[in-house]
Amino acid sequence: MNKTDNTLPQTANNETQIPGLPTNLPFNAEQQHWLGGFMAGLHSRLLVTEQTVTAAAPAAEAALKPLIILYGSQTGNAESMAELAAEQATEHGMQAQVQDMDDVDLATLASSERVLIVTSTYGEGEMPDNAEALWQAASADDAPSFANTFFSVLALGDTSYDGFCVAGQQWDQRLEELGGQRVADRVDCDVDFEGPSQAWIDKVLPEISARGSQDVGTSGAAAPAAKKKAKSKYNRQNPLAATLTHKRVLTGEASSKEICHFEFSLGDSGERYEAGDAVYLIAHNREDLVDELLPLVQATGDEVLPGETQPLRQLLIETREIRTPSKEFLAELAKRADASDVQALLDNEDGSALADFLWGKDLVDLLKAYPAAQFNAEELLSLTKPLAARAYSISSSINKHDNEVHLTIGSVRYHSHGRDHHGVCSTWLADVVNEGDP
Repeated sequence: MNKTDNTLPQTANNETQIPGLPTNLPFNAEQQHWLGGFMAGLHSRLLVTEQTVTAAAPAAEAALKPLIILYGSQTGNAESMAELAAEQATEHGMQAQVQDMDDVDLATLASSERVLIVTSTYGEGEMPDNAEALWQAASADDAPSFANTFFSVLALGDTSYDGFCVAGQQWDQRLEELGGQRVADRVDCDVDFEGPSQAWIDKVLPEISARGSQDVGTSGAAAPAAKKKAKSKYNRQNPLAATLTHKRVLTGEASSKEICHFEFSLGDSGERYEAGDAVYLIAHNREDLVDELLPLVQATGDEVLPGETQPLRQLLIETREIRTPSKEFLAELAKRADASDVQALLDNEDGSALADFLWGKDLVDLLKAYPAAQFNAEELLSLTKPLAARAYSISSSINKHDNEVHLTIGSVRYHSHGRDHHGVCSTWLADVVNEGDP
C-alpha cells in the first residue's frame, strides 16, 4: 500500500483482502511469525476504522431534520439569539443552519420546510441593513409561495423608539401572506431580550420539529452552509473585563467638542474582530446624577428594595437606565401629574414630537418639571429599563494592534434646563474610568 493511502486492498469482487507476508523475506521463522501477527493486528484496526466510518458517515448526515435559522441583525444581538437556537435544535432532532439574510436566496428559502426568523429593527422601524435585499424580494408581487414552509419569528427591538419590532412583525405577516404555516406566535422583545428569547426557543423548537416530514434528511431543501465566525464565550451575561490601558484627549482646550482616544487590552481572551465591527461597553451611570435623583423619590440610596440584593444607589448606578425615560414612565407621569401635554404626545404616537419634547431631558428633569407625579423608589425602579450597553465602532485594526481594541469617542456634555448633562458612557470613560481599570 502507498503510505499516503489508508484504504484496504480489494479483490475484483470488491472483497477486502487480508494482507500476507511474501515467502522470500530475509527473516527467520520467529521474526516472520512476529511480523505476521503485527500485520494481522494492523489489518483488523484498519478494517474496523473503515467499516465504522463508512457506516457512520451517511447515518450522521441523515440523522437530523434540517432547520434554517435566518437572522437580520444591525449590532449582533439577533445573530447571537439565532446561534443559541441552533445550539439547542439538536436536542429536538434537527440540524440547524444559521444564515445571514444577505446570504440567502428567496427561492431556496421558500423550498425549505422549517424556517425560523430572528430579526432586530433598525432606526425608526426599518429593516437591518443585512435584511433589506431579502425583504425586498419577499415583498415583491412575484415572491414564491411558502405553502410548504413552517415558520416562526423572534423580533428584537426597543420600546424607546417608534416602530418597536416592526421588522419582525412585517416578516411574520408576509410569510403568512405567502402561505407559510406559523407554528408559534411571534415574540416581541424589548432591550432585556435574553429571557423572552429563551422562552420562544423553548416553545418553538419542539413545535417546528414535530411538523412536516419526519423522515430525517428529507425534510425540504436547505440553504447552503455559510462560513461561521468563531463563537465568542463572552456575552451580556458573561462580559469580558477588558483593561483600559491608555486614554488621551485628542482635541485642544479651545475646541468646542472633546474627542478622546481609548485603548483596551483583550488579554488572553482570544477575541478577534474585523473591519466594520463594533464593541459594546457596559457603562455605569454617573454618581452625581444618581445623587440628584434619590431625593426626588424620597430615598437615601442605602435602602435594599424588596426582591433586590444591592442597595438602591448601587442599583441605579450599575443597572438601570435613568438618562433616557421609558414610555412606561412617561405614561405613568402623565397620569399622576395630570400632564395633558405629555399624554397628548403619547396618544398621538408622533415620534418626532415626542423626541423633540424629550430632547436633553432625563428623569431628574421630568420629576422636577412635574412634581405632582410623586414616585417612590420602588415605583421608579419598576418603570426604568435595564441599563443598555453602548455600541461604538472600532477605530483600530487587530492586524496592527494584536490583542487590543481602540475607540475614538466624542464626549457628550451640554447644559439644559438649568443643569449640566453628561453622556452615560462617553463621560464615564473620560471622567471616571482610569488607566488600569477593567
